[in-house]
Parts: sequence; structure tokens; C-alpha cells
Amino acid sequence: MGAGAVGPLVATLEHGAFDLKREVAMALWQLCKDGRHLTVAVEAGALPLFLGLIRLPDTEVARLGLSFTQVVLDLMKGGVKMVEEQDGIDAIESVQYADDEYLSGLSNFLVNKYYGEDYGLEEEAEDDDGELPPWRRPAVG
Repeated sequence: MGAGAVGPLVATLEHGAFDLKREVAMALWQLCKDGRHLTVAVEAGALPLFLGLIRLPDTEVARLGLSFTQVVLDLMKGGVKMVEEQDGIDAIESVQYADDEYLSGLSNFLVNKYYGEDYGLEEEAEDDDGELPPWRRPAVG
């Protein structure tokens, strides 16, 4: 990490042959899974590449993409918005009904946890000068 390996790894993930991409994705995920090097990898452009991996038919690679996305959502400040801005919700939802139980289960969990029915309520409140629209206000009584 001190030698600046993340940039070349991300470039290889973007432009390398498929088998090499799989190995690089595993290496980057291993470096980032505990959050230590996550910001460096995301700043180097890893997030959209991992989101792209989710959509691939290779289950192992899709799992890596979804697992990396989970780490971003769980550990990065602003990660929820970052994933959304990169069309990540669509990528996550693309495997909600996958035959692979891990993919479908994790996808459903992430969608419900981060983009469920309460998602965006804070922004709506800010847009309305702190007041929720009538249909979003709790019932009184």
C-alpha cells in the first residue's frame, strides 16, 4: 500500500483480461474489507468497477462486486449516496432474484437496509424546511 499499489490495481481491474480482473478484484477486496484502504480505492475509481462486476454472469465475480459495495455502504461516510450516484441501486437490484442464494440474500439485505422505505426522508425534510410532507408525518392521537 505504501508503494501506491491501489492505482495500478484499479487500472488493471478496469482494463485487464477477465481472469486478471477476478484476481485483482479479490486483492482489492482483501485490502478494503476492513475499511483501512477503502477510501484510497474508492478515490482511485474502484466503486463503479465493482458495481459493474455485480452484473457479470460469473457468480464469484458478482459476489466480489456486491461484497465490496457492502463495505462501501457499511464503512464509508457518504457511501450510500456514492453508490446511488454510480447507479449502484440498479446494480444491487440486478441480482435480487439470482439463483445464487448469497447474491440474492445480500442484495435484498442491502436494498432493504440502505434504500428501503425510509431512504431519502432526511432529504425531503431538508427540502421542506425541516417539515415532512403530510403523508410522511406520524399519526397523532
